[in-house]
Amino acid sequence: MPARDVGRAGWKTTPSAFRVTPYPINAEPRLLRVSLINALREAWLARTPAQRDRHLAAAAYWHQEWKRKAPEEREPAHDTDVFEGTARYIEATALRHALTGRAEARKGQMAKSVFPKRTVAMALDGESYDAGGLAGLILAELRMDGWRQQVISNDQSPIDVLLNDIVPRAQRPDPATAKKRVKEQSAKNQQEAAGAVDPLLTAYNNSKNAQLRIPESSFQGSYEPGEFYVRSGPGPRQIYAKLEATSKVNSGTVSFSGRPVFSERVDGEEYIVVPIDPTAVTTQLNGAKLTLNDKTLIGSITVKETHDGNRRILTAQ
Repeated sequence: MPARDVGRAGWKTTPSAFRVTPYPINAEPRLLRVSLINALREAWLARTPAQRDRHLAAAAYWHQEWKRKAPEEREPAHDTDVFEGTARYIEATALRHALTGRAEARKGQMAKSVFPKRTVAMALDGESYDAGGLAGLILAELRMDGWRQQVISNDQSPIDVLLNDIVPRAQRPDPATAKKRVKEQSAKNQQEAAGAVDPLLTAYNNSKNAQLRIPESSFQGSYEPGEFYVRSGPGPRQIYAKLEATSKVNSGTVSFSGRPVFSERVDGEEYIVVPIDPTAVTTQLNGAKLTLNDKTLIGSITVKETHDGNRRILTAQ
């Protein structure tokens, strides 16, 4: 069984939690999380308890500042800090046993290959691998009884379990993760994201468009959503920037080729939601028969039409 499956076995999840980076992208939370990761890395590599405690106090400060300055990220980050962080911890533990040499040398190899020092902004869910994995390794070394049970029950992430009782000590950003560098990376990430996300939001807000809903359970084979984002405000919140996948419903098939889409839970079921213009030359809606011939959206299915307020909903059958 893959490490990530072992890590998830028996865990509860929060339906409203998202594996994504909030949109628009904000540089400051990324700086705080990168600083947290590097402080945890230094604590794990520390050679004395005093050094470890000093770096843990720094980690507690960065974690506290992130929760204070980016409260909207706490819910999206929770599940990934648990799932991906614990998966990375399990993978790192397996690697440590596979490496040869003294314990200190093996840790040094892992620090270079698995947990390198971070100097640029990362995606929110990508940060979870390093932060949660490092927290798990430190918890294991400290032999803190019950930490796995706290994580398995999904009450807290490994990061919270580790830092809950640590007194934060105020810090300044490491010069290697200077604000300018992180801001530049975040601005680049925002520009790339906007190219996919902004047209999707514009299409969704156009009342003339219909919202095509396709059950996520109908997708078969390869499923590549691209980058994950979550937005605030009314309507679907979770965004897949470039979906590459094929849906096979009872009435036909729809293929996505790099199409920006929403993912939304409706009446307990997850749907891919795509704003479409029924009058476009690439769309034909004859009664209940929908034919799509766009370069990123191709297929032919039967749909059921309903309305949500002034929104026209077409649900794949």
